[in-house]
Amino acid sequence: MSEITAPQVKDRPRETSFAEAVGRAWYQTRYFWRVSLTLFVIGTAVLLAGWFMWHQAEATRRDNATTRQLIVDSEAQTTSLLRWYETAIQSVKLSAMHPSVRGFRENPAAARDYFKQLSSVIKRFSQIRILSPDGMEMMRVDSRNGRVFVVPQGQYQNKAGRYYFEAARQLGPGQVYISRLDLNVEHGRIEIPIRPTSRLITPIMSDRNELIGYFAINLDMAEGLAGFAQDPASAVSRALLNRDGYWLAGLADEFLWGFMRNEETTLAAQDPELWDQIRNTNLRNSLTYDGMIYSVVVFSIADLADASGQELVLPDQTKLFVVSKAPRYDRLLGLKFNDLLILSGILLLIAAVSALIGYFVVRRQQAIDIQHRIEANLVSVQRMASLGRIVAGVAHEMRTPLGNALTVSTTIIHDLDDIMVKFAKDNGHHLEQDEIDHILRGVRIIQRNIERTSALVWNFRETATDQSNHIRRKFDLVKVTRNLIGTLETQLGKKGVTLSVTGPATAPIESFSDAVDQVLLSLITNAVQHAFVGRETGRIDLLVVDYDEQFYQVVVSDDGVGIDPKDHQRVFEPFWTSDLPDRGTGLGLAIVSNIVVGVLGGEITLQSEPGLGSSFLVMIPKAAPIRDALNPYIVTDESQTRPVALGQGRSKQTG
Repeated sequence: MSEITAPQVKDRPRETSFAEAVGRAWYQTRYFWRVSLTLFVIGTAVLLAGWFMWHQAEATRRDNATTRQLIVDSEAQTTSLLRWYETAIQSVKLSAMHPSVRGFRENPAAARDYFKQLSSVIKRFSQIRILSPDGMEMMRVDSRNGRVFVVPQGQYQNKAGRYYFEAARQLGPGQVYISRLDLNVEHGRIEIPIRPTSRLITPIMSDRNELIGYFAINLDMAEGLAGFAQDPASAVSRALLNRDGYWLAGLADEFLWGFMRNEETTLAAQDPELWDQIRNTNLRNSLTYDGMIYSVVVFSIADLADASGQELVLPDQTKLFVVSKAPRYDRLLGLKFNDLLILSGILLLIAAVSALIGYFVVRRQQAIDIQHRIEANLVSVQRMASLGRIVAGVAHEMRTPLGNALTVSTTIIHDLDDIMVKFAKDNGHHLEQDEIDHILRGVRIIQRNIERTSALVWNFRETATDQSNHIRRKFDLVKVTRNLIGTLETQLGKKGVTLSVTGPATAPIESFSDAVDQVLLSLITNAVQHAFVGRETGRIDLLVVDYDEQFYQVVVSDDGVGIDPKDHQRVFEPFWTSDLPDRGTGLGLAIVSNIVVGVLGGEITLQSEPGLGSSFLVMIPKAAPIRDALNPYIVTDESQTRPVALGQGRSKQTG
């Protein structure tokens, strides 16, 4: 016997089909919502994909435009600073050669008047001074808040030791020293409010080309750095950094000029990775970092010397970085009300189109389903025609046993008439044993033929009976199966047949228990009658499998002689049998098939090989179908909510 296990009988896919009955409104069907939602999801996915691609293209375009804007902005700031210095350099060189400056010792008043006039004209000069060769201030005019005033001699300071004066002492005639950009310091303290300052110094030579002092100005850079101030209305921000990463402009005051206060408020300390990319820039560069676009321009006052050929002396820290930045384009953050309105409108349009397509699909499917119902009714008509053929077959089958019974009964009547004649002639006549045996044989023949006819009538009634007599209820399939085995095992054990049942602990089902019991009993009886021909022992196994959410599978297998594959298609046909007529009527499996398909709403298939036993696989719904009151040949599958014709339930495999 070939062993049947759950994996072997669960590998066949279960058929699925349209899930809604024709009589339901189109918007109440799950099929409509499934189609509509699927189309809506697909349409929404396409919309989002298109929007994403457009967003990427728009982001690239906007980011490129932002980069160009930042480059222009950085170049503009750089040019402004260079022009600020360029004007100051020319003024310093010309002032140092002015007669009143060169003759400041002979005519100090003329020199002071010239300084006041120069401060009034060039307001960016916050201080104009003459320093002695040893660093002491000899003359000074300050400009503050639009006022020009001469500093009294008692307030003069000695600048000897300051880095810019020590650098100026190395100058030759005509050379100009430009200090680094820092804050103005008065009497050793940073002036408050702070005044960003750069100092320009050049030697003052006498007519005999002797050094008589130094002409020095303080270039007020507050106005020059004003372009780096934050504009709340603009997304672009700018900053000026020296080569050590200290901020000189563009941030709040507490973050600026850290090197003047001995504080490590540098970009290098705050964000080393960004600072590395900035300081490695040679002339200009654009980069993207942490959701921001940066434009970096590197410049030095030495660029003016290279451009004009002027003799400039510069401090070590002349390299400055102009950094402009703006956020990258983000469409999500940039969505406006109109954008949301357009997106909502498109989504509503997709939903409407999806619902419209779903409506037409459901209508078409319902039309197909109506066609299926018509075909099912046609099948029922064909079944009635088949029933007529069955009736003809039954009549043919019953003619022989009834003819035999009639012939034998007539013979018995004639024999009894002869005996009665003998009794009339001879009152002492006794019945001979052979006469009694002859009558008994005739009676037994009549009995067998009548019993055969009765079996034919009973089987025919079972085949064509009204299945609505079955009662639908909730029960345990495993319990029903075990009860059946318990009833039969003693009786069949006397015939050498062993029964067993395997299955889960429970198998709750709502179906027709009497129909299930009849199917299993018929399959067991069929195996007992036909599977063990010529054998004294045999084995019949029942396996209950929880197939899926909707079906149980019951396998009735034996280790008998098996069935030839060429006969698999015929075993469920009425009146077909491979045995002698006295071993069956040929209606047993036809009745089983009719009950499984027509009553239980399942299917039955056969697996068998000669010499390897047979297995009948019965698929039983966990919720049996309910008969349509208008059409007894149509049943409704509750779990699938679809019309199923009797005999047209699950796809039937008989091979």
